[in-house]
Amino acid sequence: MGFIAVSSEKHREFGYAAKQPFKFAAMLDFLPLSYEEITKLNGLFPICFRHVSGRIEFGIPTHFIAANNALVHPGNGKFLLPYVPAVLRRYPFQLAKLSDGKMSLVVAEEADFAKHHGDAIVDAQGALTAKGKQLQEFLVKLNARFEQMQKALQLLAKLQLFKPIRFELPETVDVPARADLLQIDEQKLNALSAQDLLELRDAGALPLIYSNLLNAHLLPRLSQAVEVFAKLNQGVKAEVDLQKMFDDDDTDVLKF
Repeated sequence: MGFIAVSSEKHREFGYAAKQPFKFAAMLDFLPLSYEEITKLNGLFPICFRHVSGRIEFGIPTHFIAANNALVHPGNGKFLLPYVPAVLRRYPFQLAKLSDGKMSLVVAEEADFAKHHGDAIVDAQGALTAKGKQLQEFLVKLNARFEQMQKALQLLAKLQLFKPIRFELPETVDVPARADLLQIDEQKLNALSAQDLLELRDAGALPLIYSNLLNAHLLPRLSQAVEVFAKLNQGVKAEVDLQKMFDDDDTDVLKF
């Protein structure tokens, strides 16, 4: 996914409005979460860690096979959980450092970012609109929260508190399960010294540990979501568990 800088000259009165809002995320197999989002997904879906490109991320897995996302409707592009993580809501915009060292609002090249399309980000004079300023502020805060979390994640890795998540795949699946997903090793956690625990507290790691451990029993819901996704792909009305993972009114929200 490439990005271009939002220009005060080229993008006057440009906006973005997607017909299939989260179709772009069809291959995103993990969605990072900020601290504020933990409570939105506690008790709803498994929350874990991922090792990618030499760093650790914290969030929700969207499939047990890499480069697949079972939480985006294959037909209408809607997100299938009641809460949409901020990393999806920011699309197609991000903040990036340009060659001159300054931070700039950028937009995904493939996005339908066009004049008089949705709420304008840049006004007719080339300045950010109220919507554009709100977006920029949202991105600044989100990036800051992710950077803040890195201290906690690095400490968890330093203390070697992670272990791989093992998936039991259905017999019909003939590809290997992903090996990048991690969970807290309770045995190693319980063996930590009081000083180590204080370090974890001060680094902000305890909420991440608790949310992973408290939601570990929800891992089967990932398999349920994959099953629902497969049925949707086949055009079958998807009702899997006793609590009906989908609303009867076809609002396309996974329910557990």
